[in-house]
Amino acid sequence: MSKVTLLAAAAVGYVLGSRAGRGHYEIVKDQALKLWQTPQVQDAANQATEVAKDAAEQVKDKASEATEQNSDGQSSDGQSSGGRHSADQVQPPSSQYPPAGGTDGTAPS
Repeated sequence: MSKVTLLAAAAVGYVLGSRAGRGHYEIVKDQALKLWQTPQVQDAANQATEVAKDAAEQVKDKASEATEQNSDGQSSDGQSSGGRHSADQVQPPSSQYPPAGGTDGTAPS
């Protein structure tokens, strides 16, 4: 499939970079359309679609499991996840930072 990708990229590059005019564009467009309609390319596109659907389903399942674990603070085996929530994190004291605005603490005019 990498050869097909290389050919498609070359065709796109030629079309975008070509100054030869409409005639060459039509030739490349027709060749790309013929290439897209070949059984090998269609099979590869269908396989890629199936792989993407399967991967999306797996990601969805893992995200759902992670959400369930985080919502009750425990993993599926009943143990605490041990993670800290962002609200529990220590914030630096605001006195370390200069006040916003002018040097005397007032807003700039």
